[in-house]
Amino acid sequence: MMKNDKETLCKKEYVPPVLMTLFIEMECGIAANSATLNPGDINTPPTPGVGDWNDGGNTGNGDYDF
Repeated sequence: MMKNDKETLCKKEYVPPVLMTLFIEMECGIAANSATLNPGDINTPPTPGVGDWNDGGNTGNGDYDF
């Protein structure tokens, strides 16, 4: 307690934060011309490959009760 009474308190002046805004104008929108997507294979790049859904699993004998 005695130590706190003898110390002098120095208050610092409050400095409020400064917010700055920077506006940037882009040429072609957000990444509009920066990438090329080819979903297909090497022979047909613009056409994606589609496979058949042949499961070949066991469905039983086909006798179902509804």
